Amino acid sequence: MRPSLLIADSDESLAELYQRFFVDHGYRVATATTGLECLHTLRAFAPDILILDQELPWGGGDGVLALMRREPNLAAIPVIYQVAGPRPGLIAPPVVAWLLKPVRLRELVEKVNYATVRLREQLVRSCPAPEHAEAGLLHAT
Repeated sequence: MRPSLLIADSDESLAELYQRFFVDHGYRVATATTGLECLHTLRAFAPDILILDQELPWGGGDGVLALMRREPNLAAIPVIYQVAGPRPGLIAPPVVAWLLKPVRLRELVEKVNYATVRLREQLVRSCPAPEHAEAGLLHAT
């Protein structure tokens, strides 16, 4: 099952292009074009991955990240951060990857695949070992 995405980009036509591509490849996708809309959609849609534009109006990407870090349920959502300026230094959670704008679709797909792997690893770590496992096999009762 593919993860759900929220694409928050200040360029509406670019957000729609990304949305069409990912929907065509089996993802559930929502979009936002402002920081406020992004936060509202994060809370309502609860995506598995957020693709976040640093240059969002009404809060900006940095503002969205600051508020996400204050809310535990939002802080757990991996973020692919699109930046316009110089290469960022340290990447701090919930950011798992960044891309320099303008972003090529191929690069974005690679980062989404990377974030998907990180999600799966997180899920495996959070699941306890089955109680009725013998030699790696589960028995139905």
